[in-house]
Amino acid sequence: MPHTLISEIICFTFLIVLLSVSMIMFSLYVSSSQISMDQASLTEVTNYVASVLTDLVSIANSTNSENLVIYRSIEIPMVLNGKGYIITLKEDNNKWYVVGKFTASRTWLKGQTELWSTDYVKVVDNITKPQYSHLIQYLVNYGITQADKIYSGAKHPIVWCIKLNGTIYVGIGGKS
Repeated sequence: MPHTLISEIICFTFLIVLLSVSMIMFSLYVSSSQISMDQASLTEVTNYVASVLTDLVSIANSTNSENLVIYRSIEIPMVLNGKGYIITLKEDNNKWYVVGKFTASRTWLKGQTELWSTDYVKVVDNITKPQYSHLIQYLVNYGITQADKIYSGAKHPIVWCIKLNGTIYVGIGGKS
């Protein structure tokens, strides 16, 4: 009689352990899937912003005009999978990237899209740097505010491009 009780206890304990391990594995799978979806969503937004920037550079490059200011509104989602995010322009090893990061949860997760590395296109990540101060008046004339980041939910996010004497400057910001 005691052998039956011991074997039932062992089987019941094994069943509880097996169920617990199964629930943990399922939770890890769901969490991993959510992380993959979040990263894909961020990368999709950065691909879009990079595409618009590339379009503006192509337009500026194809014109015969020496001085030109163009900008385009970008339509970015208010939230991605229920989370707010920011878009920035970052340099890493002489290459520029459009980078998207969440602001509250999973701030370590990012999506990024490489732009270009050419001498005639300058990415303006901060207009207050001395080498970019001459651009401020051009942006002000068009009601453009340069920003080092665009928050999801911003009212009028834009990307802009200025061509001056053969050099093309691009950046992100907002429109008033």
